[in-house]
Amino acid sequence: MLVTLMLMSVPALAQQTDKLYVANEYSDTVTVLNAQTGEVLKTIDLNSDKQNEHLSHHAQSTGDGEDHKDATVIPHNLQVSADGKWVYVTEAGLNVVARINTQSDTLQGTFDVGDHPAHVVDTRDGKTLLVTNGGAGTLSVLDSKTGKTLKTLKVGQQPHGLRVRPDGQEAYIANTLSSSVSVLDLKTLKVVAEIPVVSKPAQVAFSPDGKTVFVSNAHLGEKVTGHVTVIDTQTRKVLKNIEVGTTPIQLAVTPDNRFLYVANTGSNDISVVDLKALRTTKTLPAGKAAHGVAISPDGRWGYVTNTDDGTVTVLDLTTQTVKNTWKAQYGSNGVSLLDR
Repeated sequence: MLVTLMLMSVPALAQQTDKLYVANEYSDTVTVLNAQTGEVLKTIDLNSDKQNEHLSHHAQSTGDGEDHKDATVIPHNLQVSADGKWVYVTEAGLNVVARINTQSDTLQGTFDVGDHPAHVVDTRDGKTLLVTNGGAGTLSVLDSKTGKTLKTLKVGQQPHGLRVRPDGQEAYIANTLSSSVSVLDLKTLKVVAEIPVVSKPAQVAFSPDGKTVFVSNAHLGEKVTGHVTVIDTQTRKVLKNIEVGTTPIQLAVTPDNRFLYVANTGSNDISVVDLKALRTTKTLPAGKAAHGVAISPDGRWGYVTNTDDGTVTVLDLTTQTVKNTWKAQYGSNGVSLLDR
């Protein structure tokens, strides 16, 4: 009886919510959504007094040639850390990476990086951050705890998206103006290869086994069909170029390695690529200027941000259909999922 009473007196643990983080580039905010319901849990204003001390950097930034709608912080992309404790946000207007605590969803400082940072990822062990600096043509390697710059590497012209290979040995970096992908050895921190692709790549995505990497060729400034380049990571040879929509930006592979989802900002849609056939087999509608892509670890749901609509298109990946549209804020761009 005593044991029963003691057990009853212990409060039940609150169920933790899966959260979707969205960087709103034109609004200088990050929206935190309930990943099941789309409820806005919090809107994080990045225009804090502490951050505004960095605004002097904005005037010196060479930028990326895009119109950021009078935004000053310009949160372009973000990434949930490997341990789920942090969200790292590239703030292109301030030349910093901001750190958000996922328990409280509050800002916990910034790390200085190079000119006009675009994307950020952490290594598999969570000890190091890799940040592409589009304006400087460099990659910043940071200590994830202290923010100290460990190394700055020269890569291609206007590096943008990047991802770490699943085995943690290499990172692939899309160089937009060089129309190439740099391969970084994460043990030596040296660029070991540069692979030419079709035209102006924006992002890369690995297959779950790491044997293949897919590169979105945005063809920026060109009125042509977009392409995804397929590369064998062992030989570093191009296997195929797949036609997708116009101006493909971000892309992601399903956990079962069957499909690739590509957000096409120019055609306002999503290409579904069958990875066995290596061709686009379906096109799904999205909002205006589809951009970011995230897929749940169980392969059930997909999330695509629509920059000009300030929304998120929710996909049911089991049926390959659009399930819902959630509201974020104007300029919704980078997206990352915290799966509990």
